Order: sequence, then structure tokens, then C-alpha cells
Amino acid sequence: MYSPRFTITSQINSAIAEIERLRVAIEHSRILPTKEVVLRRRAAIEATRSSTGIEGNPLSEQEVELVLSGQTISASERFITEVVNYKKALSHIEKRSKDATSLTAKDILTLHRMLMKDLLPKTKSGAFRKTPIYIVDIIGGKDIVRYQGPEPDTMMGLVDDFLGWLREETHDLHPLLVAGILHYEFVSIHPFSDGNGRITRLLTLVYLYQHGYAFRKVFVPESYYFADTKRYYQALGQASDYAHQHAADMTPWLSYFIEGLRAVVNDVSEKITRASWSGSQRGVLTLSEEDYRIIDFIAAVGTTMVNEIVSAVKVPKRTLQRRLSRLVRAGILMRTGRGPSTQYKLKNNRS
Repeated sequence: MYSPRFTITSQINSAIAEIERLRVAIEHSRILPTKEVVLRRRAAIEATRSSTGIEGNPLSEQEVELVLSGQTISASERFITEVVNYKKALSHIEKRSKDATSLTAKDILTLHRMLMKDLLPKTKSGAFRKTPIYIVDIIGGKDIVRYQGPEPDTMMGLVDDFLGWLREETHDLHPLLVAGILHYEFVSIHPFSDGNGRITRLLTLVYLYQHGYAFRKVFVPESYYFADTKRYYQALGQASDYAHQHAADMTPWLSYFIEGLRAVVNDVSEKITRASWSGSQRGVLTLSEEDYRIIDFIAAVGTTMVNEIVSAVKVPKRTLQRRLSRLVRAGILMRTGRGPSTQYKLKNNRS
């Protein structure tokens, strides 16, 4: 069974305690729904830009927002596809995280297929690699192997072993530590021919969401890594091959990971504080997760009609129409047209 090596330092304990304190405050803060919708939308854009940017995608946050709104930009089709796929995968993990069951190999393959659609051949998208993998830097015109993943014939056993540990052996560990270990070990195994970093960051989010660390979906740990990718890779890269990486003491990585979460959660707390209000709750619309799914879909496509929303969100048409009317009255959505041609879009509110 997988057995990670690490020490829980006073620095790690202190950061976890601070995160827990902030989590309680964030979850109990009162925010106007219109402002929370904006914060969640901005977080999704920032997460998409940051995680794809770590892997070399050059699109700016503004360009990512345009792409996700269905608008055309002048950029490589590959970069645009990476952004679109990542946002779809991000939406998928929000749904998957509502299921408390532990991650499976099937979950991982499904997520990889979404991430790498039209980016890899179909034989490699949603399939574990069947060939060796090397991470190479070009230094002085020469290829220098920075990291070598485990051989394909041992890799599936490593994935199964780790998923078994994640399912059965983590009860006595704080969830934030488990999330950090997941991040370290999965990217060390490097089970795919491409997309390993992006899928690792998404799987880490799934675990955090499942264990109550969603921070109202305004939480973007990817932004911390993107702000200093060199430090991120240095913290992750404890060795040049899997055998030594697996055996290494991951305390330095966990210190970095937990400190990063603390910094990001502190940023969330500040955003929530600015968006909070202290008046009476009378007459203020409370949004459900179903409402947020409707809003997220409309935000992603730009302008849409009732039948399209029914198909995407799987809400009965009559129920959907009531919810749409409430969201329009609350100033979250705009409605244009009448009858069968009625369309809905997100109200332009950046405050």
C-alpha cells in the first residue's frame, strides 16, 4: 500500500488552522446573489487561464473570458481548445464533487478525455499512456531530461495502489494534507502522454470540494502556482525519476502547498468581505446549486433559450421557467423577446 513520507511541521499546522478559521467566516458571510455570481464567474475564468497558462497557453484573462463567452479571437486553435476544454472539465468536477464516493480510474479517464478532446489522438485521449514519458528541458541547444515517469508496465499498479490509499487510508489525515499528497503523487506518476498537470490540479479540486473546501467556488489555487511557475515546479520536483520522487520526503512540497492554500483562501476572504452586506435578509433571493448551474451554463454560452437550458441542466421545463423568472427579477439575468423566441443572458454586472 502506498505510504507517503512527510512531517507535519508547526508551520503547516499554523497554516491549516488559519485556513479553517477563514473557512468558517467565508461560509457564514452574507453576499448579495448578484455579487456572488460575478465572483464565481471571475474565479472560473481565472482558474482556466491560470491552469492552462502554467502549461504554456499564452491567452490573457481577457481573451479567456471572450473565448468562454463564445466570442471569436485571433489565436491558435489549439490554445482556444485548451481553454474551452478546461472550462468544461471544471464544470464537470463541480458536479462530480457532489458525489462523496472516492475517485476511481474511470473518473480520471473521463476527465482526461474532456481535457484533451481534439488535442490528442482519440487513442491517447482518455487512455493511460503505453509508452515511457520524459519531461525535457532544452538547455544550450541540448535536450536535458528533467524527470522520467514510471514505466507503463508498472504505472497502472501505482495508480490503483494510490487510489486504494486515497479510499481507505486517509481517515486520520487532515483533508488539506491529503489533497497535497494527491497533487504530488499523481503528477509524479504522470499517467498520460499529455495533460498531466491540468488533470492533477482538477483532481485536487475534486478532493477539496468533496471534503468541504470549496470556499463558495471563489477559490482559485491555480492562480498561486501560475504567479510563480518556477517555484511551483521546484516544490513538486524532488527527484529526477519516479523511484526517487516516490521515496522522497514530501514535507517541502506540503509546506508550499498548504501555504499556497492559505494565501488563496485569504484572498477569497478579502473578496467576500468586500462583497458582504449587513442589512436585513428580507426580500433577498437565496440561490441554490441548481440556480448556479443554470447561471453557469448561460454565462458559458452567452445567450440561450429555454429548451437549450433544459437540455444542458436537466431541469423540468416548468421548474426552469419559474427559476429563470426569479433570476430575472433579482437582476442576475436579462430576458429579451417573447414566447418561443425568448432568450436569456447574464446581466452585465462587474461590481
